This record gives sequence, C-alpha cells and structure tokens, in this order.
Amino acid sequence: MKKHTTVEKNAWAIKLAKEVGISVAISVVVGYPGETPALLKETFDFIMKTKPDFVYVCQAIPYPGTELLDILKGLNWEVSTDWNKFDEQSPVFKNPLLSPQQIDEMRGKFYDDFLSPTYYIQKTRKHDFYSQIMAKTARNHLLWRMKVPKLLAATRHLTGASKKTKAGNTGAET
Repeated sequence: MKKHTTVEKNAWAIKLAKEVGISVAISVVVGYPGETPALLKETFDFIMKTKPDFVYVCQAIPYPGTELLDILKGLNWEVSTDWNKFDEQSPVFKNPLLSPQQIDEMRGKFYDDFLSPTYYIQKTRKHDFYSQIMAKTARNHLLWRMKVPKLLAATRHLTGASKKTKAGNTGAET
C-alpha cells in the first residue's frame, strides 16, 4: 500500500501512544494482490501483540481511479461490477493466493480472539465514548458467538411468538 513505514515503526508508535494515554485505532485493509494466508496471519498476530484499543478490518476495494484497480486490470483479475458489494466487508475481486473464504474465516477468528470477554471488561471500565462503543461491539460479538440470536428465534418459535400464516395466504387450497 506504499505506506512508507515498517512493522517495527508501527509497533513503536503504538507503544509510545499507549504509554502517554492516547487510544490507538488500527484500520487494516486485507486481500491486496500478493497477500497470502501466512501474511494475513502475521498481520493479525501483530495486532494481537500490540494490543490497540480499536481495530477495523476491511477488504481491499478497487474504486475507480485508484492504483489498486489499475493493478488488478494489469493482472487480468475479475472485478465485480455490483456496486452493492463495495462496502469494505464484501470481496469484489478474487485473489488467487487468498480466497474470500479464507479472509472471512481468518477475520472471523481474529475478531473472536480480539473481542474477548477480557477486552469487553476493559472497555466497560473506561468511560470515554469510543471505549463504550467498542464495549458494545465486543458484547454484541460475544452474544453472536454464543448464538444468542438463534436461541431467541428458537424460543420465539417454541412459545408461538413467531408470525403465523393465515390459511389462504399460503397459496394452497384446503
């Protein structure tokens, strides 16, 4: 991405900022040409090691007029034309070294590890705006991991709270 920095400089900057009480947010773009599962794991390991306060992981998006789009065209990689997928979470091109499924699995595992119960407790103890937002994010992620939405849906179904279809709306004649 031509950031003109190194992993060591980034780790040092994160450490220095945290030492003086500055919250650290990291935005990571994944799926660039040349990225492999091993490189993505290194990125996630770096984040876990440096312990930033906030992390946002998004897909590389080749917007019109960007160097990334030019690179992908040069590689003859197919790029989606479905603008609904250009949301930074959906893959819009296929990296032969790192499939969309691998990215989703690795990103999911990363968030499972990062948004841990310990992280949730740490963020709830802080009272600044972003810590509270991240505490809610972690809480929601933990509930989702525990499949609470599925449990609630099953409970609604068992108690009869789900929508009931009226006879005649099913299209079947009785």
